[in-house]
Amino acid sequence: MASYLKNIITVFTLLILAACTGTPTPPSPSELQLSGVISQLNGELVLSDGNGFNKTFNKNGAFDFSPTKYKLNSTYNVHVVSQPSSQNCIVVNAKGRFTNADINNVEVTCKDLKNSYRLSGQ
Repeated sequence: MASYLKNIITVFTLLILAACTGTPTPPSPSELQLSGVISQLNGELVLSDGNGFNKTFNKNGAFDFSPTKYKLNSTYNVHVVSQPSSQNCIVVNAKGRFTNADINNVEVTCKDLKNSYRLSGQ
């Protein structure tokens, strides 16, 4: 009886160990994120994810569109909704599809406009 009990304990131990190893679980299909980096921004910039969500940014560095999450196979098209005053910002790696992972390579670079003037209707 003791060897039978020992075999059962061994089998359960092996099953528990097998359940603890393996490949990491990929993100849920409705939990993917869209992010990137903004550089040389001097002012306020509004970006759209191309799916109706706009977000305002006012600093350089990493950015994301949280709290928005994206589903597997959904598309994105990051574009500028509102430029900072006296700057023009461009977006690189702006379009794509969420195929199997988060998107984190969107790059936004802003440049100062030379001889920038504001026109008035007066």
